[in-house]
Amino acid sequence: MKRIFLIFSALFMFVMLLSSCAAASEAHAALKAALKNEIALFSVNNDRSMKLDELWAIGGDEGPYMPKEHSRFSFVDMDNDSVPEIVINAGACIVLHYEGDTVYAYQFGSRSMQMLRKDGSYYGASGASSGAYIRVKKFDGKTFEEEYLGEEDETEDEYKIKGVSVSKAEFDRMIASLIDKSFAEELEFTEENVEKIMAGASVTMKNGGANFYADIPDSAFPIPMLNGAPIPYEYVSLPEEGWEVTSFVYSISGPDFMESYKEQLRNAGFVDQGSAGHIESLWRYDRSGDGASLFVEMFHEGSNFSINMYINYL
Repeated sequence: MKRIFLIFSALFMFVMLLSSCAAASEAHAALKAALKNEIALFSVNNDRSMKLDELWAIGGDEGPYMPKEHSRFSFVDMDNDSVPEIVINAGACIVLHYEGDTVYAYQFGSRSMQMLRKDGSYYGASGASSGAYIRVKKFDGKTFEEEYLGEEDETEDEYKIKGVSVSKAEFDRMIASLIDKSFAEELEFTEENVEKIMAGASVTMKNGGANFYADIPDSAFPIPMLNGAPIPYEYVSLPEEGWEVTSFVYSISGPDFMESYKEQLRNAGFVDQGSAGHIESLWRYDRSGDGASLFVEMFHEGSNFSINMYINYL
């Protein structure tokens, strides 16, 4: 009898595994088709069906999205159901979730979903020094349920873990155990990457590997380092006509980061120009060989820290 029970248990687990694999495969195919603009998705925010390109053209509540060529996407299991979602970062985030033969698109504000991690948790900022670590508990068609893992307000010195007030030290210790320490890997939004990631192939990440800081505008600009290692950026905004600036945006901030990069700039021959308006630290390097002047600007904006790099020619 015990042997029969074990056989049936093994068969049940095998059937469940096959079912899970089939569901994941079906979801992958639908998400890939939606990313490639081949099928319609259901926009929860707009309450109607449309293709991704139309959703992109409409934009979010805060305005237009960044062009696709400047955007990235991640493949992350947001709700821990073993079927990953697609998270598109186009200045603000779009989450694509497959359920019941439909791809649902949920649009988040630029501050509502930041620092996405491999376990699907993310940070939602409600102010310059306040916000929450959040995870999607469940997607349910046109709605979804969030779980607040931890909330912080540094101005008021108030901290909560799952709704319970704690000290700052307790908050830091407990939140570290509730979220993944690794950020979700992001891919450039290209057709090649869509094909590769949905096929399970290895893709070089923009935020690591061979392409790390590939968009730095000149080799004279030092790569930002901290404690001997390059600092991973959240995203990079590339130059456009009329705005010839390369901007690296980071979720990490604070005096250690800025002071470390100041020292790098100083060692590379840049001269401190002080501050100017919202620019907290401005640096300049005049190169005699080609008459180029290289500039670096550093400033905080909300919970993000930015380093702008650009070149002027005499």
